[in-house]
Amino acid sequence: MAFRKRLISNESAAEGDSVTKIPPEIWTTIFKYLNSAELSQARLTCRRWNQIIIGSFSLVHKFRVQLRDRTLGPQTSSVKQLTKSPVRFTQLSLLGERFIDINRWWPQIGAHLNTLDMWNYKLLLSDLLDILKETPRLKVFKICSRYVYSSKHIPKISFKLTSLENLEIQWNHQVKTLNVFKQLCPNLKYLRLEIPNRSEKEITTSDVINFIVAIKDTLKELTVIGVEGDFLSELFDIEGLRLKLITTRCRGNELLTNMNLKHPSVEKLNSCLSSDKALCEVGQNLPNLNGITIGFHENQPSTVSFTGLMPNLKAIRIYCLQKPHFNGTLKFSNLAHRNLQRLSLTASEQTLRWIKHFPNIRVLELRSCEVESWSDFFAEIAQLQSLKSLKLDSVGNDCEKMIFGVYSTKIVNLELSRCDIPNELLDSFIRSCPNLARVQLDEMPNVDDNIVRTLCQSFDCIEMLIFNGCDNITMTSIYNMRQYHKGVDYIAFRKCENISSEITVEFKGRYNYEANFLKTSS
Repeated sequence: MAFRKRLISNESAAEGDSVTKIPPEIWTTIFKYLNSAELSQARLTCRRWNQIIIGSFSLVHKFRVQLRDRTLGPQTSSVKQLTKSPVRFTQLSLLGERFIDINRWWPQIGAHLNTLDMWNYKLLLSDLLDILKETPRLKVFKICSRYVYSSKHIPKISFKLTSLENLEIQWNHQVKTLNVFKQLCPNLKYLRLEIPNRSEKEITTSDVINFIVAIKDTLKELTVIGVEGDFLSELFDIEGLRLKLITTRCRGNELLTNMNLKHPSVEKLNSCLSSDKALCEVGQNLPNLNGITIGFHENQPSTVSFTGLMPNLKAIRIYCLQKPHFNGTLKFSNLAHRNLQRLSLTASEQTLRWIKHFPNIRVLELRSCEVESWSDFFAEIAQLQSLKSLKLDSVGNDCEKMIFGVYSTKIVNLELSRCDIPNELLDSFIRSCPNLARVQLDEMPNVDDNIVRTLCQSFDCIEMLIFNGCDNITMTSIYNMRQYHKGVDYIAFRKCENISSEITVEFKGRYNYEANFLKTSS
């Protein structure tokens, strides 16, 4: 990040003789590491850089243009600017609701698009069809409109979006609009349909099923939100459907077990399940399942055993409802599971004594959870020698044992947010992670200058340090960073009330770090 900042701010270097001898291919390779905002800044640095960037399809593809005017026509300033530009942008967000003489200006813009978002409160169906007709290369289309108006009869459709693979629809529309997309999109692979509001003209379950039937030969991933009733059972009755991912908020354990018998191709399942019994049946009939996201909305057995029937699982994400709907405790069986690499748990009580049965976990995330004690928690995760990333958010403890274990972890990424970990235990745990490269501490009340000094003194691998809302950090930490660790790529102090931006401004250009001050002391 420090390199990128120096690159795009050094105008004299860009115009220097030695730099102008660098071939455009080299600059293109360098620029590919910049994001769209940084590329925009680089375009302003010199004419040569601008020409290199706009001449590269891969770099131009990073830009997303927005047309925000509610009324768009050939005389609209943003439209005139875009049509006159030599750059052929491929990503566009369209916020207009009224389109004037669309055939005079839109074809020049739409011909190059492969990604289009439309965010409109209301939209004429005829305008929508005129827009889509001139986007032959479109691969990704997202429409978020509250109302789509149309005449009594749908206009005759004389084109198809044969390149379109990804369609996302969020609306409260007439069913005839959904039928339009059924005719337009013969090669869809990814479909997300979300109906936020129900009305007298609501899209029914049968309408959605008919749409899916029309695209079943190519469809791989399906997300449906807002359609209830018998949707799941009707979905699983579609012959020839070979979905790899299903996401739905329907709660129906018996329906999900019916699905298993007919759709062994499913690799990922996201649902508001469930019970341990239903998950065991899922595991028995989905041999290719490698990822699951579930929401427990009822009490479970003292030990859940579904993981033993899902041997290929690589990722588990579980959301538990708060008490009294859920008893709060979630424990896994003692069966070894060596393929699991990512585990995320939200709103549950954890002893983590079972964690050793998942020896190859690389990412562990806990949110709104309770642990018995921080000492025991750190000792348990120290057994995971494959663990690279630990993320804790709003994790508390029942009782604290001040036991300082001697262990070493291989954690590279550490993110702690709103966790009341005693200062001494946190310092001891950080010292047990010699490979730390990225550390982010958010609203941690016990993080102080001693913790910052430990991070600066103990590790040579650290690339990024972010402190957000840590009010016990003072200017002493700034001086420690100058003295002990000058090689960090990025350092940020955000809303740390005892850090003064005025005092540190002199450091920003002299050391290999950036400071981000969103709040200063008064």
